[in-house]
Amino acid sequence: ARAVVLTGAGDRIFCGGNDLIEFTKMDSRSAEGNMRVARQTFWAVLECSVPVIGAINGSAIGTGMALAACCDFVIASERAKFGLPELRAGVLGGVKFGARMLPEQAVRRMYLLSEAVPVQELVSWGAPIEIVGVGQVLPRALELAHVIATQSDPAIRAAKEAMRSVEAMDLKSAYELEQRYTIRLADHPDSKEAVAALLEHREPRFEMQ
Repeated sequence: ARAVVLTGAGDRIFCGGNDLIEFTKMDSRSAEGNMRVARQTFWAVLECSVPVIGAINGSAIGTGMALAACCDFVIASERAKFGLPELRAGVLGGVKFGARMLPEQAVRRMYLLSEAVPVQELVSWGAPIEIVGVGQVLPRALELAHVIATQSDPAIRAAKEAMRSVEAMDLKSAYELEQRYTIRLADHPDSKEAVAALLEHREPRFEMQ
């Protein structure tokens, strides 16, 4: 696999968040186990070794918005909504994930008001989301996944690893790290083929294509 598309079933809900019934049964002793499962879910998306495209086919609420924020980028239905209603449910979590998609004050507004926001409004606030028609979410996400899949497999995986690593680094350290990845790829046949294809104005023919 060179790319992953993450979506929900049907065309109305991407992920509606945690089961509220679980919260009625949760106490300070059982909470850690529940929280661990949620964390592991997020980390699995964040740390995926290939790009993850979020195909947001409907509402992405609470955990759903966090999952969308863990993706490398997002395609959303024109009727998708995003929300961080944790405070209304008496729990916390989601602010840092929201800040991956939006400016800090936009996230705080969503969080403190527990409001569900139409995707069009999220985009006007700065979210880098491509909006498509209701039936076009998955086809568009798969189209872009196929574009990614035409790239060199070692380069894709190195890029994902580098992007994860540089996220919390300063500019100088991050760029030096990216250069080290370039050095690591320099002897790979795919790197030479990529340059040759550009110079010869043709599609590259990578080893594992």
